[in-house]
Amino acid sequence: MKKTGPSQSISSHVDKILFLQRSIGNQAVGRLIKSGALQTKLRIGQPGDIYEQEADRVAEL
Repeated sequence: MKKTGPSQSISSHVDKILFLQRSIGNQAVGRLIKSGALQTKLRIGQPGDIYEQEADRVAEL
């Protein structure tokens, strides 16, 4: 029989925590996408719109 050492036990716990972190993170991102807070597909605005003006202003700083 193969015994499990402390490093294997710690590794197992770390893997479980990382899996949980990814799962929770993915759920949070899913909620943001559904709420419309995240833009899932690139949308090109009109030339000279307020967002382009802001980008130009920031770029000149």
